[in-house]
Amino acid sequence: MYSNIGGEALAVRGLPGLLLKSRGSGVLVVGDLHIGFERELAMQGIHPTSQWRRLFRKIVKASIRLKADTLVILGDLKHDVLGGGRRELAEAGRLLRELGEAFKEVVVVRGNHDGLIGETIKSLGMSNIRLEEAKGFLMDRVYLMHGHAAPDDKLMESKLVILAHAHPVSPGKRGKVLVKGRIQLMDEKSLPFLIIPAMSYLVPGLDYSKAIEFLPLLRRSKASVTEVYTMEG
Repeated sequence: MYSNIGGEALAVRGLPGLLLKSRGSGVLVVGDLHIGFERELAMQGIHPTSQWRRLFRKIVKASIRLKADTLVILGDLKHDVLGGGRRELAEAGRLLRELGEAFKEVVVVRGNHDGLIGETIKSLGMSNIRLEEAKGFLMDRVYLMHGHAAPDDKLMESKLVILAHAHPVSPGKRGKVLVKGRIQLMDEKSLPFLIIPAMSYLVPGLDYSKAIEFLPLLRRSKASVTEVYTMEG
């Protein structure tokens, strides 16, 4: 069902995300849902159905199977950079409300596409849903960030960095992949990193070999890919 890929991080078969073991409970980590991307496709003459309910079911089904009571969304829950129309914001709000009812805690890290996400979360009035800013945050020595912005100094206290943003895929038929590597920081500290694939069914992916150049933290440091995992393990 899952395999240990380093420390407390477990890769889950069939899930574009990770399971973390934190304080004896399970933390499900996903990213890049891009709610509202359907509207961008519609402007190109492509008309997919709304994806938020399908994403909700997949996330909750995984949480039940894995006994995860906390959900971390590593940015780009929604798609429009500036905010989006009423429909996109409404769908993002509905998804968050239902996730808030399904999980003990939901943490959303602000991504570069998350315009008005703070206002959306605040409007729900649910104390178990909180927003972390783009720099990311530290959870039990695991640093969690979207990947488009610089982290804060707490990165130096971590033993693992988890990022999203790059939507890594493998050329050919392998599809979405989870990327593992190491980063050499300025003070000689070396850390493992993981890049999770996009949860969205619709957004395009980036060849995993280019992921380091796409993520500023990795691009500005000595980083290298060591392993690549498909969604089938």
